[in-house]
Amino acid sequence: MEDPSVSTTNVPCNDTSDSEDTEVMISRRGVRPVGELQKHGLRPVWTGSRGYPAEVIPDDIAEWLDDQGKRRSAQYIGPLKSLFWLAGYDELVRAVDDPAYTIEDEVRVVLNGVDIGWLLEDYLEEGKIPRQLYMQYLDYASPPSWLLPVIISRLNLIPQAVTTDLRSHNIRTLYPLSRPQYLPNIVKSVKVKWERRPEKFLRKIEEIAPDLLEGHNVWLRGLSRTALMCTLAFLIPSVSDKAFQTEFGPGFYTTNDMKYAFDYCSRNGAMMVFQNPDLRNLNVWEPTENEWNQLVATWIQLPLSGVIEDMPARYSDADIIRSPISSAKDTAREMNAFPKRGKEEQLVAVSYDGCRALSRSLSTIIYFDSC
Repeated sequence: MEDPSVSTTNVPCNDTSDSEDTEVMISRRGVRPVGELQKHGLRPVWTGSRGYPAEVIPDDIAEWLDDQGKRRSAQYIGPLKSLFWLAGYDELVRAVDDPAYTIEDEVRVVLNGVDIGWLLEDYLEEGKIPRQLYMQYLDYASPPSWLLPVIISRLNLIPQAVTTDLRSHNIRTLYPLSRPQYLPNIVKSVKVKWERRPEKFLRKIEEIAPDLLEGHNVWLRGLSRTALMCTLAFLIPSVSDKAFQTEFGPGFYTTNDMKYAFDYCSRNGAMMVFQNPDLRNLNVWEPTENEWNQLVATWIQLPLSGVIEDMPARYSDADIIRSPISSAKDTAREMNAFPKRGKEEQLVAVSYDGCRALSRSLSTIIYFDSC
């Protein structure tokens, strides 16, 4: 059902009469006010803190929400043009309406743990936006590390040996470019149809392997198939100019919440399942609430007063950081306040020893098939 209050007229969006210069806003990873979308001729978006600003939620947004009209892991759900405008990506707003580009105004989910710029990686990998715009908006001095010429011929392919049945495979057989190092030689793999709602995905997995995601020490990582390939070649903390999008900076991020990990998987993505990583003899840091506030606010560049520049001593020698994932980050950026600590947990390897422990515990790779 369409929301009658929403104008879908194409607009040039040249009117960016904000109180702050757009380039300055982008540089500090800020966002424009959600309430101004309709004033600029753009559709409203659903937000994790406020929901949808009308009684009737349009079908193309509602289909991403659960039966209560919520999605715990998301800070924004809305049309791409609206999301791009919020982030200040005005050239990309215009590109959506430009027949020279293949990018469409589809509805996308932006998670609590990242900012809107996270979406650009998917579109660059799919060839839907120019690399120049990608690098312009994300301040890259060089292309992202996964754009390696050697893997272009295998981009986004599910290995032929992987089927809809859960089976064991040798990693080197699936990926000749992999270097197992501390990875197990054998992992289980399965292919499932991609769904918009994580609940449907979970039901499929429960039918295939009822115990796969059960247990208190199961950690998941959603990623693109290309990123998966690079990870199997060298599982290390990711280091890039996009570290500002993650709450603890560079690291290898996992979560124990399936729905949250699912949202990191694109329609042509994958999910890595790590079971019972051995963290003995590692420095595992679980920040207090004050330490968490300080660390997150610093890394995601919230312009707050009272944030101490010196990090806690345990931050310096941590191998693993375990803590809640933030929620209501959209409100935090708008209100210049600390984000809230969510219910989902994340386990982040921030050293080579931490990555080694996760590598050894890889048990399963789930591939998403959008066909």
